[in-house]
Amino acid sequence: MSELDQKQFEMLQSAVQQVVDEGRLEEQGIKQPIVHRQRHWGFGMINKLAARIPFEVPIVTSMRNTHNYQWQPICTTACCLAGTAVIMNGDTMVVAVNNNVDNSQLNDNYTADFCMDAQLQVHAIGERAQELMGLSEPEATYIFDACRSRERIVEYATQVAAKHGYTLEVV
Repeated sequence: MSELDQKQFEMLQSAVQQVVDEGRLEEQGIKQPIVHRQRHWGFGMINKLAARIPFEVPIVTSMRNTHNYQWQPICTTACCLAGTAVIMNGDTMVVAVNNNVDNSQLNDNYTADFCMDAQLQVHAIGERAQELMGLSEPEATYIFDACRSRERIVEYATQVAAKHGYTLEVV
């Protein structure tokens, strides 16, 4: 069992609160710049103002075959609980692109599976969020599931927090 420290609990609390707040605003018909969509780690268009990362960056992930690409930041428009956590941490969602991407593809939507931290290290979003929120692998697998509703996210996050001696409060 992983130990959830105060900083990790606060990230879990904040990310869950953001997901709940976005849902309330959506119910009121108020559009947000980034909406909660549990089925996407991250989703958006390539950021036209940000150049590709032109050099190889360290990849901190268990995923394979990602070293032959350049990384392109995206303007995130939708993400899941895990994506919310990495954005709140200041990480940038990126997509792996090959050298054949032309300007006509800059308006295409992409699903991001990776994020880049302030040290320019690339992480799988799920693994990064798991680390940021101090979740065990089974906890992360359950709470990040694409079919998980907001209500189940809150319920399970509350249970995880309690297991580690914290009280998760959603307002």
